[in-house]
Amino acid sequence: MKLIEDSNTLVFIVDIKANKRQIKAAVKELYQIECDKINTLITPRGLKKSYVRLSKDFDALDVANRVKGWSDSLEVTACCTYIYEEKWK
Repeated sequence: MKLIEDSNTLVFIVDIKANKRQIKAAVKELYQIECDKINTLITPRGLKKSYVRLSKDFDALDVANRVKGWSDSLEVTACCTYIYEEKWK
């Protein structure tokens, strides 16, 4: 939650083969939001995490509440696998 509120950033689990341009396009298509910057990393488990910083026009907390399966008790990384399931499976 701190990352959402302080940095206006969402974290997604994406396909290991997805590049930053594809992630940006998928986020724009699925959630109708613009992002300023995307950082990625591969976890020791072999998953690819994408940190998506939203533009100033969008609030990450509002977007997180719209994401399928969002609940205050869940971590953003756990519930945002929707982008992976929809675009690359």
